[in-house]
Amino acid sequence: LEGNLPPALVSIRHARRTPTLHGAVVDAFKHPLVGVRVVLERQAGAAWRRVGSVRTSTQGAYTFATRGGGRYRATVTVAGTIVRSATFRVSA
Repeated sequence: LEGNLPPALVSIRHARRTPTLHGAVVDAFKHPLVGVRVVLERQAGAAWRRVGSVRTSTQGAYTFATRGGGRYRATVTVAGTIVRSATFRVSA
């Protein structure tokens, strides 16, 4: 079998002492999803606004530089399956 299975989990963490969020995307078997687009969203009132996107590495990892404080989440869509990370609050 070649290619990615649908995503099951998108993790998100804050890198200490840096304005960076990072995480990984895995399938139900905990295998990394390679080359999938991860969209970073920032909460704006009741809505979420896209603030950037990257592709995952060969280990399923991604990294974003944040743009100030606020609540962020990562979203991945593969083969019609949408998975979102938990929200993460970054202090200004």
